[in-house]
Amino acid sequence: MSYPVRIFVLIAIVAGLAWWAPWRQFTEAVALPPGFEGYNGSHYRVARPAGWRPQQGSDDLGHRYMEFNGPATRDGAYSGQARVAEWEQWPHELETKLVQFRSSAQKSGQRVVKEEPVVVKGAVSAYRFELSQRSRTATGASVSLRSIDTFALTEDQVLLQLTVRVPQGDEGDDGRVPEILKSFQARSERRGPFDLLPDIKFPELKLT
Repeated sequence: MSYPVRIFVLIAIVAGLAWWAPWRQFTEAVALPPGFEGYNGSHYRVARPAGWRPQQGSDDLGHRYMEFNGPATRDGAYSGQARVAEWEQWPHELETKLVQFRSSAQKSGQRVVKEEPVVVKGAVSAYRFELSQRSRTATGASVSLRSIDTFALTEDQVLLQLTVRVPQGDEGDDGRVPEILKSFQARSERRGPFDLLPDIKFPELKLT
């Protein structure tokens, strides 16, 4: 094997290792607020109160989500709940999902209190809704819920939705919502050697 070919093979191996699964993990440490634990998903990370139990699942279309549920209140609602859903290879702009969400919220009786674009680290665009609604729990009680939904689209077209929901009133864990929202990050994009060196011309391989 000639020297140029060896160099080419070596660079290809390094590139393959750079694009292997570990590069998808976050490289910066995050200081967690007291009483919080961190969770790293495939395309995101988020902090949640230590007492909120994790539960993984998927919707009817197979889209994955991770849910964290706080202790139950006397009415049967969770004192707080956070859920991160993800859509890989989202084929549209972020605005398409926002239009769908507004329509769905209206049909389900949710009232949009506030909406605005936000910054989510690692995302190319992000948007947040704050909503209120009344919901009936497993005990039959009717409770008023505050819901904050953050949508984030990454450079590689992964769509993320963080939903934080708390009952309004004394039993809701409303004080921890800001820390959860602040901790939410999309996966940072890391590039391999071929992206860092776009102008290199590799030698042609001649078969004899």
